[in-house]
Amino acid sequence: MIPVDAMLENWRSRPRHEQMILGGLASAVVVVFVFLALFQPAMFYYRDAGRNLAAASYEAGLVHDTVVHALRLLATAAPEPVADAPALTALLNNSAGKAGIVLSRLEARDETTVTVWLDGVEPQRLFDWLSNLKKRHGVAVSVADITAEPGKPTIQAQLQIKV
Repeated sequence: MIPVDAMLENWRSRPRHEQMILGGLASAVVVVFVFLALFQPAMFYYRDAGRNLAAASYEAGLVHDTVVHALRLLATAAPEPVADAPALTALLNNSAGKAGIVLSRLEARDETTVTVWLDGVEPQRLFDWLSNLKKRHGVAVSVADITAEPGKPTIQAQLQIKV
């Protein structure tokens, strides 16, 4: 280990122009270190944050457009009433077939409620079908559990539909 006194003595023995060159070189090394260690990673994070913001904004726009479309479709008209769960089950089977939707399972909960399970349904097709049920028959979804299928443009849904 070199003692500090020896290093200071070595520094003082150097000519003034060498001290200035070595000081400038040390300053340049510090500037390069600060750039590589602090500034450059910060710029990468800033660029990635911009990309993430753009992607999130795009996805939020898609969600907004889908919600607006769904709300527009759910506007009510004069409904044709359905009397009970068996009639509701028949209506759901018939209308789902016409809409191109395959119902995985139907289960009557009580006299006015039926639970429906759907797999692999396009969201737009589901919203159109539910809107049609609401407009024409006054049938409303009371509880919905909708899950996106990973890697597919379809969803899984479990709906409780009331007369």
